[in-house]
Amino acid sequence: MAQARRLLYLDEDLPKRLATELNRRGRNALSVYADEKKGTLDGDLVSMLYERFGQDVVLVTANESMPIEHEAVLTATGVALAVVDGDHGDTPQEAWKRETVHRWAHLMESQEPGLWRRYSPHRPGRWTRRRRRPSLRVD
Repeated sequence: MAQARRLLYLDEDLPKRLATELNRRGRNALSVYADEKKGTLDGDLVSMLYERFGQDVVLVTANESMPIEHEAVLTATGVALAVVDGDHGDTPQEAWKRETVHRWAHLMESQEPGLWRRYSPHRPGRWTRRRRRPSLRVD
């Protein structure tokens, strides 16, 4: 049985035109900008998405800490979360985000409700809490 293609709802930390690009490629995408929800607090945004779309939505964000900061509302609603990896090396950040979402949109839209995943241009995987790297600062 084929999995449902969920709406990809792009948070405001992703390029403004990315949802339009995805729609032109046949994906079902909506941005916080086109939806006129820019500035909505993350917890309120998750609740609003659940009220409007149920679990047929995947929130796509570059906010690495969203699963930590909003664990309760994400768990309660079962909204799927696709986190774009923030470690972009030498690639400009906007290009990194755009490439990552385009490359993995087909996996993002089929994420199971309540599943949190991290995506980079190189690979998708489960979202896990990252250990902080030790500081190399010398005093």
